[in-house]
Order: sequence, then C-alpha cells, then structure tokens
Amino acid sequence: MLKDILPPDLYARWLKLKSRYIGNDSGIEKWRPMFAAIRLYQRTVDRSDLTQSNVIWPVISKAAREHNVKITNLSIKVDVGNPRQTIRDFTQTPRSADIACLAATIERLETDLDKMKLRANAWAVGDLATLERLPAPDQVAKCLEAFTSGPGMQDKLNAGRNRYYDEWLAAADRGLTRNDVTFAMLPMSELLGANGRLAKLQSRGYSVEKPAQ
Repeated sequence: MLKDILPPDLYARWLKLKSRYIGNDSGIEKWRPMFAAIRLYQRTVDRSDLTQSNVIWPVISKAAREHNVKITNLSIKVDVGNPRQTIRDFTQTPRSADIACLAATIERLETDLDKMKLRANAWAVGDLATLERLPAPDQVAKCLEAFTSGPGMQDKLNAGRNRYYDEWLAAADRGLTRNDVTFAMLPMSELLGANGRLAKLQSRGYSVEKPAQ
C-alpha cells in the first residue's frame, strides 16, 4: 500500500491531491508509485480544463490531404533485448526511483498548476513572451529514470532519442533543400529550449526568426 512505502509527509500530500482530483478510489492505493503518479497527473489535467491531446495535428493533416501535401512521418525501433528479462528488470525498479517519480509529480501539481493554465492560454494566442517567462518544470525526467532503471535501458533510450533526432534533422534538411515551403510541427519545448531541434537547426547554419507579435 502507498501508505506503507511513502514517507508520511509525502503520503499526506498525495492524499490531498488524490481526494481533490481522483476521489475515493481505494484501488489506486495498491498501485506502484510511478503508476499512481501518471493517473494523478492525468486526472488533475482533465479536471483543470486542460488537455494533453494533440489538438493541432488533426487540423494540419486534414489540410495537407486536401491540398495533396506529402506528409513525412518518422519512427525508430528501440531493441530492448529479451522481453521477459526486460519485464523482470522492470519489476526490480529501485523503490527510491519509483517514489521520486511520484514526489516530482506531486511537486509539479502543487506548485505549477496555475502556471500550466497560463501557458495553455499563452500558447493558444501565440504569446511567446509569456511562454519564455514561464518555462515548464519537467517531472517526466524523474519518471523516465524510474521506467528505464533496468540494466542498459537508459542507454538504449538515449541512443534511440538521438537516432530519432538525427533522422528528423536529416528529413528537415531534405525538405528545406527541395521544397519552396516546408512545414514541421514541434512541441514548444523544442522551439524554446536551448537544446531543442530548432536550436540544432540554427547550429547548422539556418536562420531562425521568431514570429512577429
């Protein structure tokens, strides 16, 4: 049970958020902390009139189809090795990493929910100044550490991410070279982040201009 493995102060914070956003669900008390963190985050976002869904892509893809614009989708495969061994390794995730994921999620929801709403509204109207002023904390990193704590999994994940970025940048190079106009969709973190793909394009010599406000 969560009450048996979480520090008392963290469990009290969990109960407060659970009561508000999940309700009287006794079953979740038996979940692993990282899974409880995911459910808590999802429910909090949903009940705060926010969404994690990609509301833009359906509009873009429909417009592309109507105008016969080629869409380039990229994907990579990450070899996790023997699936059974991978599952066994996952069950041995250190409890400290599991709890750290939930703690980071609780901290994010306690301190950043109002700013999440401000960012959402700023994104909707293209208010870059507000988005730059309110960078989002990343509790996902702690949860990824827990999910990938098995032998070699972190290295495989990083290698897969780097391979995907390399393929994306190569596709961007081709599109920008061959086409009069090339359009790409990226998360705001990739557009504003110092190590995002937009910054990587700039490091390759491309000129990057912010939209006029």
